[in-house]
Amino acid sequence: MAKAKGWLQLDVERQKAEAVEEGTPEPATHKMLINGAVVTAPTTFGVTNPSTGEVFAYVPECTKEQADEAVAGAKEAFKTWRHSSYEERKAVVDKLIEITEANSE
Repeated sequence: MAKAKGWLQLDVERQKAEAVEEGTPEPATHKMLINGAVVTAPTTFGVTNPSTGEVFAYVPECTKEQADEAVAGAKEAFKTWRHSSYEERKAVVDKLIEITEANSE
């Protein structure tokens, strides 16, 4: 049996349809990174700018199983990460900043 859509998912679909009708570019839809793999969620929800009321991005609404997998992966990664030095951690964060800036609009 198919799961019924909740009000939040229906509202997201309405907002996306309105954006297409108005000819405005649709906000980005983001994915998740779980245990080093980029994954999608079965549904997304809009993130609203409180000053304009406009949706500026769609983010994943992960399943319980995806959340459990992410937490387990984080716990496993922490076993080695906690022993890394300041310099090692800084290098990882600096690389993350570099990649983020290279891929930003």
